[in-house]
Amino acid sequence: MKHYWLPQELEACWSLAADEEALLAGRTELNRLACAASLKFFQIEGRFPGFPEEIPQQALAYLGEVLDVSPRDLDGYDFSSRTAKLHRQEVRVVSLDSVDERATQ
Repeated sequence: MKHYWLPQELEACWSLAADEEALLAGRTELNRLACAASLKFFQIEGRFPGFPEEIPQQALAYLGEVLDVSPRDLDGYDFSSRTAKLHRQEVRVVSLDSVDERATQ
């Protein structure tokens, strides 16, 4: 994944759609940021990040601004935890639903 993103690239690739925002509802700040970052990383790379340093700092700053969360909150997230595995399952469902929706349009 590239590390430098232009502002219009951040908006195009890292913005959250309504169904993606719904996935984050009711979560803690840490889990909202981690789930959103995992979702967008998965959509861009086709895989999940293994550790926080794989996610570009600009992207985390952008998501943090959108979600009103400090990007530093991600430091406490364990990408190998049961919670992270649950997030990956949910991200797959949302991503597949988005693909199905675009295919029927």
